[in-house]
This record gives sequence, C-alpha cells and structure tokens, in this order.
Amino acid sequence: MSYQFIINFIFICLLSSFSLVAQEELKILSNTQGIHISIDKFQGIATNQGGQSFNGGTGLSIEYERIFKKVNHRFGLGFRTINWGNQVSFNYGIDLKLHQAHRWNVVLHTDALLGIALYRKPLPTYGLHIGPAIQYQLGKKAWLKLGTGIRFTTSPAYKKYSQVNQLWEVPITLTYAWRW
Repeated sequence: MSYQFIINFIFICLLSSFSLVAQEELKILSNTQGIHISIDKFQGIATNQGGQSFNGGTGLSIEYERIFKKVNHRFGLGFRTINWGNQVSFNYGIDLKLHQAHRWNVVLHTDALLGIALYRKPLPTYGLHIGPAIQYQLGKKAWLKLGTGIRFTTSPAYKKYSQVNQLWEVPITLTYAWRW
C-alpha cells in the first residue's frame, strides 16, 4: 500500500467532516463535539485458518467526535499491540443511539479502520467493528462508555510471513468522552 493511499484516506475523512460542518447551521450547540480516549482488550475467536481462541492484545485510541443530527461521528488514531507486533490505524466510526433513559444510553458502535502493521516492512491493515455499547453520563460534559461487539481485521500482504492474515475478535472497550 502506498503512503499516498493513506494520505488520500485522511483527506477524504477530513473533507467529509468539513462538509458535514458546512451543512450545519452557523450556531454551535452545546455538547456537539468532543474527544474520546479508549482502551481496548481484544479476545480472538477465529482466524482465516479456522476457529481458535487467542489473546488479541490491547489497544489505545484517541478520537475527535462531532455530533450531526443526533448521530455521533468519530475519527482519530488507534494503536494496538498484538503477539506478532504493533498496528497504527486511522479510525472512522459512528455511534447510533438506540435507547436513552435518564443518564444512560444504549448505542450501536461501528468503526472502519485503515492502518499499518509495524512489521519488518510496514504492511497495510484493514478492519471493521460493530457492536453494542452502554454510555453513562458522568456530568454535563463527561461520559463513560463500555462496549463490545465483533471485529474483523485483515492484512493481505502478511501472507508473505504467515498463514494467518485475518482475525475475528471480540473487543471489550472502555471509553472516556469529554464533550463541549
């Protein structure tokens, strides 16, 4: 994968977010943007070689959030360690609110990931994640979110080094969000 592809992906994400901003009215509503800091634990359930349990490692991400028409759009950077090395990714995600009760929300959490496996030679990685999450409002501007789901990650170029180049995992994610 060329670095130009990564630059184009970042440009498209930024352009999309700016076009969404342009569609909004000029006044800024309270709590419509924020920062998410997340820690992840990945439990592997299958690879392209079949079903097997494995430790998928841990991750850390920081994302900017912007709320448009009651849909939370997030984009940012993620870092992950796994038994064979590390990954860095650009993340774009959407949270759709399914249910709200006082300080609690149930959301459908989705992510698309475009990254690089920091192996001997950097290799492209791609991923998709979808699953439920529960949010709890700590105050006017702070939230905690606990989520899970199913995540698929692949690195086609990793076939040169291993028979395993696709992972199915169940992530557990804890997120602190601060909105303004």
